[in-house]
Amino acid sequence: MTLYGTVHAGLIVVFSAWAFFRLRREEVPPLDILRGAAAALWGALIGAGAVAWVGRLATGRKAGLADVFSFSGGSGLGALLGASAAAALACRWMEWDWRWIFDLVCVPVPLAQAIGRLACHHAHCCYGRPTGSWLAMVLPDAHGHVLSRYPTQLLSAGANLVIFGVLLWLAAQRRRRGGSWPFQGFLYVAFLGLYAVKRFSIEFLRATDPAILGPINWPQLVCLGILGGVGTAVLLGFRNAR
Repeated sequence: MTLYGTVHAGLIVVFSAWAFFRLRREEVPPLDILRGAAAALWGALIGAGAVAWVGRLATGRKAGLADVFSFSGGSGLGALLGASAAAALACRWMEWDWRWIFDLVCVPVPLAQAIGRLACHHAHCCYGRPTGSWLAMVLPDAHGHVLSRYPTQLLSAGANLVIFGVLLWLAAQRRRRGGSWPFQGFLYVAFLGLYAVKRFSIEFLRATDPAILGPINWPQLVCLGILGGVGTAVLLGFRNAR
């Protein structure tokens, strides 16, 4: 297994262990946790392939239906959305409030994503556009072409760490005040919104996805869809909390 694969496999194990003990502290049965984890894993794998497949079709690249299940060259956005959708369905099936569950386990996700981006930096994937900017570093792309380019993997890792810090601060504020979130799912919605803004912005510096709608590429369209969902969730959450 490559370092890239080893890092991501390790992140899954560490996050799963953290989520397991966090949920057990709230007395969620172990079997329910394992069912939810299995659903999230399969959702992530299929979501990663499906979003990448649609993206290839949208940009006129060759893509067969079997690519959805290839589990290689997948989309991180798709993995996040697929895991969330599958875990939410599993929670509903097991009669748990998925919003409450997601608030409990979402805090370390951006930390895991930050470490994963360091693996991307080592593997030279998700590379940046050539530039003469002061941000530039001399780096290779996935084909070994060395140029002065935006270090998008490192910028993304740093932004993910900022998001992790914001979520930690929000969680600390809640504990300090001894209160509850404005609505169930608030912390997870905050994470999704911050992540979508970060990914949308970084895409302007990346060189891996062609534009399909003006300057906007496929991952950015997905981010806009996420932000639309986040805005709707916030409005509904505050309205129902009244």
